[in-house]
This record gives sequence, C-alpha cells and structure tokens, in this order.
Amino acid sequence: MTARQRTERRRIVSADDIVKAIAWRVDGLDPQKVASIGERTLELQDLCSGDPAVEVLLRDISEAFPKDRREHWVLLCALAARGAVDTKRQDVFWGAGMVVVQALQKNPKSAAPRAVDQLTILLQGFLGRHPATTPTEAWHHCIDIAKLGGDDIIADYDLDKELLAYCPHRGTGHMEDISFVAFERRVGRIKEHQKTDISKADVRRAA
Repeated sequence: MTARQRTERRRIVSADDIVKAIAWRVDGLDPQKVASIGERTLELQDLCSGDPAVEVLLRDISEAFPKDRREHWVLLCALAARGAVDTKRQDVFWGAGMVVVQALQKNPKSAAPRAVDQLTILLQGFLGRHPATTPTEAWHHCIDIAKLGGDDIIADYDLDKELLAYCPHRGTGHMEDISFVAFERRVGRIKEHQKTDISKADVRRAA
C-alpha cells in the first residue's frame, strides 16, 4: 500500500467514529428516556424527514428533552444508528450515523475525525442510505447538488472535463477538484469499507 493509499484510507469514517459521535449526542440526557425513544426508532421503516412516524418521534423528543437546544433530528439519527447495530441494518447505521458525525464536526469543541474531508462524509451518508448506488449514480447526485446552487460542500462541476469542485473542510474557503476517475475509486473504497460487520461496534459506550 502506498503512502497516498494509506492517507486516503484514513479519510474514511469508521464505525467507531460513529459510536463516538452517538455518545457525544446522547451525553447529558436522561438514559431512560433515551432508551425508550431509541426502542421506537426500531419500528421505523424509513428514516426520512416528512414521514409521519418520524415527525411524531421528533415531537416526542422535543417534549422529552425541552432543555436540549441541539438539533432533535441529529438525536433521532443517533438513536436510530445505535439501534441499527442490534438489527444489523447497515443502511441505517451508516446513513443515520453520518448525520451525527457531520453534526459533531460542526461543533468547535468536538474531537471529531477532522482529517475526513466533507465529500467523503457526504458520500458515506448517501451510500449508506443507498448501498446499491453505482459510482456514476453517485457522481450525478453530486452534480445535481451543484446544479441546484451547491451547498457548503459541493460548489461546481465541469461535465466536459469530468471535474467536481468541492470544499474538503468547512470554514477554510479552500476548494479542490476531483475527477470522475478519482471519485469512482473513492466510492469503491467507501462501499467496501461500509461492508464492515457493524455487530462488532461497541454501542454500549454510547448508552
């Protein structure tokens, strides 16, 4: 393995990183209430905002933790990711877990895995929710984000040169280009990485 390959592998969020992010989000909350709501996330068929069952849970989270000013959607994702270890739902663990990792990275006092760039985090979440996605489909998903005006990660694209411009680290203003070939390799590494047996993730640390 080359030095570049080792560096690229370090840029992928691990299952342990997600467990640490979950622990950060539930820290300071009543464990019994957290456990009760966590059990209800197991009944969700799909974790998406706008779903009536999800909206009910978000309302109940707000009522259960009225003094918690952090985003309730992130707490719901944290509990869903934690429960996914027992149910062996790889898609929920990686998809919901990456939402929590992103929230942790935005916290200036956090010990989040900052070496992981934002494009990788975006892709890990997207591929977690849609594991059958091909590199080409993921590429067009990112292009669609750029077409809609971009966000704080995806900035622009060049179809002729097959380049995507993105911000690897929030707040730096630094932009990088990635070619489709490099993008395809990154998607391949992420998909292989996210086949990891999540049953080994020690979610007891996030209780």
